[in-house]
Amino acid sequence: MFLGVFLLTILDGKIIYLLSVIVSSLLHELAHAYVAYKRGYVLNQITLMPYGASLNGDDIISKEDGFIIAISGPALNILLAIITTASWWTLPIIYNYTQEFRTVNLTLAAFNLLPIYPLDGSQIVLSLVKNTRKAIKILKGVGIAVSVFLFLAYIISFFIKHNVSLAIMATTILIAAVEGVKKESYKHIASLAIGVKNTSQPLEMRTLAVKDSIELIAVIKKLTTNSFSTFKIFDDKMNFFATLDEKMVYELCTKYNVHTQLKNTDIIKDMKHLTSLSEFS
Repeated sequence: MFLGVFLLTILDGKIIYLLSVIVSSLLHELAHAYVAYKRGYVLNQITLMPYGASLNGDDIISKEDGFIIAISGPALNILLAIITTASWWTLPIIYNYTQEFRTVNLTLAAFNLLPIYPLDGSQIVLSLVKNTRKAIKILKGVGIAVSVFLFLAYIISFFIKHNVSLAIMATTILIAAVEGVKKESYKHIASLAIGVKNTSQPLEMRTLAVKDSIELIAVIKKLTTNSFSTFKIFDDKMNFFATLDEKMVYELCTKYNVHTQLKNTDIIKDMKHLTSLSEFS
């Protein structure tokens, strides 16, 4: 559908509008991906749609994380619209070239905040309710109702000013509401901690030294598919007191935010305590 709109827009000569949609949609997705990564998830897939994004992550995403990830895309679009508008005061010459960009970003934000499954707005709603299944049914129903309204508006536009955008939006919403387009799929970094090893060749056994003040994500980034890693943990005075293998790293990922310092995890605290007891005895 995105490619179809792409070609129709080129034929219609709306190049600036097309570029605005592509750039704004990608920035919208990158906002989701960045915030998801900061919350401990990785983005598996991005699929462009005519009017931006929806968010339908894996079930392991917590409600709090789901809310923050979902709202980040529309929030960035609104911020871009504000920045673009503000720039006209100092650089009025760019108005004709950036007016479409501001309009597109405001449209993307408004569209994606609609409570229609699986758009961002629906994910925000789902992060706030207890009965998720019932809420999804209601949100899909809202989507179908909105798509019917937009189709009717498109028919009326024939007699006023033909607006093909209404038909595209109606179709996009209907598909999303009926089939639940899986726009983005997030995978928790914890599931990558052990990883899938490439056994088609000899695997390296690595030992790395890390201080207990570093964040868990810094350890995760050292894991690779062609090696098994063991981490020797040192305190601030560079005294060795613990060893972490990949399985233990995975356990930490399932319990803590990826930006937690190792010294603030129970495993490291227990190991440090045991080491101090043995030294005392």
